[in-house]
Amino acid sequence: MGIKSFINVIALAEKLGINKTELRKEYPKTDESLIIESEAKHRYMVGKAHNLVERMILKGGYDEKDLANAVKYVMVAIDSFKYELDYQKAKRELGISRLIGLYPAIKAKHVDEE
Repeated sequence: MGIKSFINVIALAEKLGINKTELRKEYPKTDESLIIESEAKHRYMVGKAHNLVERMILKGGYDEKDLANAVKYVMVAIDSFKYELDYQKAKRELGISRLIGLYPAIKAKHVDEE
């Protein structure tokens, strides 16, 4: 069994001086925005965003600005369903695809027990 950890992203956002009210103003819904239409998709997206922050912290060696951008993305993801935020714009502007490349998810290896 692997180690289960939980990073409190909201506390981390406060420590980094990230204001979620400002993020709501920065990433409002536009005519081109993709809006999350189900709670299941919302939970999945928040989980993926949170896991990126967790991988960055566990791996270490991250740039403070990159960590702040990843935390901002989690905060936008958390509020995207309720406030209809443009999470795709946040993903682009905060460089999340690049961070996912730098901190990829580890595929679990299954071992056959005989």
